[in-house]
Formats: sequence, C-alpha cells, structure tokens
Amino acid sequence: MREKPRSLPALLLIFWATALLPASVARAEQDAGAAAGDVAQEGDAAPAEGTLQGLRWELAPLRWGGTLGNVFRWARADGQPDRYEVVQSASLRGASYIWQPWFAQVSGSVGFVTSKMTVSGPNTLPGDTGGRITNPTGNGNLALFPLSRFPFTAYFDLSDSRNSATLTRNDYTTSRFGVRQSYRTESGNTQMSASYDRSAIESTFYGKDTVNALNGTMSTVFNNHRLELTGQHTKTTRTFGGEGSQFGYLLARHTLRPDEYFSLESFASLSNSDIRYNNLGIINRNQARYLQANSFATWRPEADWPVYVTGGARYLSYVTDYGLGQTDSQSVSANIGATVNYSPNLTLTGAATIASLNARTSGYNGMVTTQSAGANYVSNPIQLGGFNYYWNAGGTISNQTGLDSGSGIAAYLQFGHSVSRDIPLWTGASSLFASQSAYVSTSAQFGQSTTLVHNLGLSYRVNPTDVLSGFASVNFSDTRTSGENETEYQNVMGQINGQWQISPRSSFSANLSLQWNRQGTVAGVLPGTTLPGQDTFTAYGNASYQHTRAFGIPGLRYLALYTINTLKYDARLYGDFTAEPRLFGQSLEQRLDWRFGRLDMRLSTIFAQQNDGKKNALIFFETRREFGTF
Repeated sequence: MREKPRSLPALLLIFWATALLPASVARAEQDAGAAAGDVAQEGDAAPAEGTLQGLRWELAPLRWGGTLGNVFRWARADGQPDRYEVVQSASLRGASYIWQPWFAQVSGSVGFVTSKMTVSGPNTLPGDTGGRITNPTGNGNLALFPLSRFPFTAYFDLSDSRNSATLTRNDYTTSRFGVRQSYRTESGNTQMSASYDRSAIESTFYGKDTVNALNGTMSTVFNNHRLELTGQHTKTTRTFGGEGSQFGYLLARHTLRPDEYFSLESFASLSNSDIRYNNLGIINRNQARYLQANSFATWRPEADWPVYVTGGARYLSYVTDYGLGQTDSQSVSANIGATVNYSPNLTLTGAATIASLNARTSGYNGMVTTQSAGANYVSNPIQLGGFNYYWNAGGTISNQTGLDSGSGIAAYLQFGHSVSRDIPLWTGASSLFASQSAYVSTSAQFGQSTTLVHNLGLSYRVNPTDVLSGFASVNFSDTRTSGENETEYQNVMGQINGQWQISPRSSFSANLSLQWNRQGTVAGVLPGTTLPGQDTFTAYGNASYQHTRAFGIPGLRYLALYTINTLKYDARLYGDFTAEPRLFGQSLEQRLDWRFGRLDMRLSTIFAQQNDGKKNALIFFETRREFGTF
C-alpha cells in the first residue's frame, strides 16, 4: 500500500458550503423539523414565483453522525508471511437537501483508515514492522429532481479493504465514481437513460486496475410497435502484467404485434472485443468484431387452425483473431418453415433455407440450400402400476446442395421412451424420471452414426409451509455415439435450494449447484486411434445458518456461511466495474455480532482454499462506536 497522501474530490471540500440556502419564511417554517432524507410528496406545491423579497438565508435541516472504529486483523496465506494489523478508522456522515427536498438531496461521509502491520514468517525478521499507512475514505451522493421524469444522480466512494472482514491476499483501496441521467416522457411511452461509471482498485501487489463503463438505453412504444436501443462500452486497464480489455456493442430491437396471429421480431447489433490476458507470463490477445441483422416472423391463419408458419432473414459478418490465425466470413440467409399439429400426438414439420456464404479466409464463395421434412409422434400416457409411461418416435429427411465437402440426402430417425412417477413423502413430494432414446443418422457428408442416450432424474420438493420450503434434485445422463465421430459423454448435475426456519430465532438456507462432466475417448485423426477423455467438476453457491440470539444473549447474532465457486472468471477484465478482487474456491466464515447501545462488536474467522490448492485464513475483530443521528 502506498503512503502518499491523496486529495479528496472537490465535492468534499464544498459539500456543506451550500447549507446556507435561500428559502421563503413560510416554507422554512414548514420544513424546519424535516429530516435530511425526507422526500417531498408529488402533491407538494411548487415554489412561489416572484422577486427575492421575503427570502432569507437559513440552515437547511441536517442529519449527521459518525463512526469510530478499531480493527485487529490476523491473516495467513500460503507462500506469504503472516500479517497482523491494528487498524483505526473514523468517519463523519451527513445528509441534507439543497433549497427544497424535491430539488436536490445530498448525503455523504468523510473519514480515514490508518494502520500499522507486523509480519512474521519466511524471509522476515522477528517483529518486522512496516510504517504506518493512512488513506482517506468517504462517499457522496447527489440526487437532482429525484421524483421528476428526469432524475439525475451522481456518486463517489473511497474505501479500504483493511476496514472490512474480507479475505484477500493483499490490502487494496477502491475508488468509484458515477453519474446517471434518466428521462421519461409525460405519457410514459418513451424512456431514456445514460450512465458513466469508473472503478479503480489499487494495491502494491498488483498495481492499479481501472474499469470505465459507459451505458445508454432507450425504449419507446407506439401503436403496435416497440423499439429498444442499447449501447455499452467498457475499458479495463492494468498497470501490472500487461492485461486489459475493451468491449463495446450497439443493439437495436424492433417488435411488431398487430394482432394475436402475427408477430415480427427484428434486431441489429454491432459488437467488438479486444482482450489481453497473461498466461504464464505470456500476453495473449483475442480480437473479434461481429455485425449482424436478423428478422423472424410467426404467423397463424386462425385461432383454431393447427398451422404455424415461421420465416426469417439474417445477415452476419465477423472477423476474429485469436492468435492462431484470422477468420473473416460473411453470410446472407433466408428461411421458411411450417408446423402442423395434425393431432394431439402427431406433429408434421417442413423447412427450407438458402444462404450465400463468403469465407474470405478459406476462399470459399457459394450458395447453399437445404430442404427438410419431418414427423414426430408422442403417445398418450400409459399407466404401468404407479408409473406414467410415454413413447415417442420421429424422423427427418433433408437435402443439401452447394457445399464443397459434399451434398446430398441425409436421414435422421429417433425413438425414445420414458417413465415418471410422483411419490408423496413427508411434507412434500418426490418425482422420479427415467428415459432412453436412440438416434440413427446417415448422410453422404458425415457418414453413418448411432447415438444412445440415457437419462435418470430424482427430485424432491418440500411443500411451502410456515417453516420449511425447498427443492433438491439430481440428474444423470449418459451419451454414447458409435460409427463416425465415435465418442461418449457423461454428466451429473445436483441442486439444493431452500429455507428452513428452525426456530423463531434461527434459520438455515442453501443454494448450491454441482456439476460433473466426463468427456470420454474420442476418435483420433488417424484411423483406429483415440484421444483420452477429460473430467471436469464445477460447483458454486452457498449455505448459511444464523441465530439472532446466540447462547441466549440479547443482541448477540451468529452466522456461519459456506461458499464455493470453482469457476475461474475474471469479472473485472470482462468489464464488470462492481467486481472486487476475490479468491475463487471454497470458504467457511463464522461470525459473531453484538450490539450494546451504540457500540457494535464483531468477531469473524474465515478459512478458505483457492482453486489452485493454496490455503488462506483470517481472524477479524472490530469494535465500532456510533454517534449522532445519521
């Protein structure tokens, strides 16, 4: 953490300079006891017109308060020395309004965080102590015309990770700034908004990480039309490692629904991305630009006709460069299709497409057409004991012309059956589902292959009650393909979601998702060779238990929180300005909070393991004293 002083935004220096404001005597008497956060009702009278006679300077109603805090932090991380910090902090808060509450509302705080750290461990001397580090903190919020059709908001925030019970490998400071302007027409049919946000995270370990985000939206409704326009541009820069990114897109969407039988959806978009990421010390760069326009229409002749007609047209142009070579392609296509519900069990389909492809990279330029017709039959449920049994069969025949790799007729046949049963259980019901499907396809282009798919699912839903509600499920699928492109694939998915009010003061909640995938051996490039499979496991979610009167002590709250996230995703690199540096993996936090009058105390312990196997631990103890009325 750098120790250089930082200048607060000019807004802090003049924050209360506007406290002495002109107001009419009558209005001042009416609002003399108003709280700083009071909001004028829509029926309030507008300020009287006229000269400045009868006006005087008065102090706007002000709510103020503050916090004094002490924090003791002990942190341990694999590969780093132990860190012990004593942190002091102070802040002064206030809220008021400018002129009148309906005109402008303001709030904010100013403070500081200061600490001294002692380190111990490998490559450190006993009692090794760094210098005292002091950083400013604070925030500010401004709302102009908050209840009008054109509200404006602005904010800034300065924070320090040392003052929070957040497990990090290094201390950092965060600064944010943003403005937002909205507008709505008097009729309410048209709405617009534009915003700018900037977030900067700074640490001595990884330098400065800055995200700038610009957003704009517009939507309007007229007659049977709806038009939406959306635009966004984000830019991420990092002083350490050479990483960075830029993302941008413009999207226009139009919807037409003149009646219940016809609808037309159209959209056009332009997007670009440029990502630089560090992989084992090597900077890789991925660039892409997409331009596309698409229209899709659905039509039904009459309400009682079993015929649905769909059609559309699409233009796509893209250029990509992922370091292994550049692709440059362009296509224009049109399609039409029809679905006939011949009976409740039998569905007939037909479709045709035509496309012009221009792959500039490979040099291909030609016209491709496809025609297809198919049928699918689903049986009525058949009762077998307590189970419902279904079977289904279908087939599709298609013809394709224009591809250099081959053209001709292809056939696809499918047969499947399934059983399901609902089983009443205590306070809920369980559902069991199993299915088997077989697919056979043959074509001059891809040869012949056979696929067999098995699915098994079990779910349990707790009926909503006053104290317990939830859902749990596990699903297994197995897919095996023989013939051309021989492969196998297995997948297991589990989910738990629910809440349990154990007692009037204790509760448990969970929201966990688990997934395991196994990609089996696949055919190699050479005949008779195979490539090894690969297993992947992902999990994310949390489970928590809390008690609002732990050990029978009034005001003492206990929380146990388990979180897991095995997904490696750098949200800030992809333009999320709200994301903070986080350690992906799993963690267990236990926390005790106690409030006695205006004194707050917190004891927190966190144990975590990152996805790379490194372990971290944090013990956090805080005492905080509030004063004032805000």
